[in-house]
Amino acid sequence: MKANTLKLDYLVLHNQKIILVTTEVLNAIKKEEHLDEEDKTYKPIALTDKWLAIFGFNKKVNPINKNTYYSHNDTDLRIIKYKNHEVFYLGYTFKEKNDNIELKYEPKINYLQDLFDAFYLIKKLSYELTSENLVSIEIQLNKDA
Repeated sequence: MKANTLKLDYLVLHNQKIILVTTEVLNAIKKEEHLDEEDKTYKPIALTDKWLAIFGFNKKVNPINKNTYYSHNDTDLRIIKYKNHEVFYLGYTFKEKNDNIELKYEPKINYLQDLFDAFYLIKKLSYELTSENLVSIEIQLNKDA
């Protein structure tokens, strides 16, 4: 775990106790970054069914493919746990074009901090529209009319 992957008020384990991330904790994590994983006193919290339930996710198993889906009514965020996988995935497919090749991937959500990042992304998602954007949008709307 690296300090730059955390935000204030996230949760981490310190000596097996759950604590809030503060600036002091970030500094302590930064000091431990050179240590081997087993020697670190600060560790990320693994995402589990129980954590998803705590944060308001409803669990459903698809009877056909046996994948488990966790949905969150307040955000429309979906987490998927595929039948033969031990990790969770964000229920969103990202697409990137690279040299005429389209890459598709679903981000893994291994730790509680990854779930918080997904919440943050959805909550903070916004559009900054300029007058030029509005003209372009208006042209597109009128084309389809």
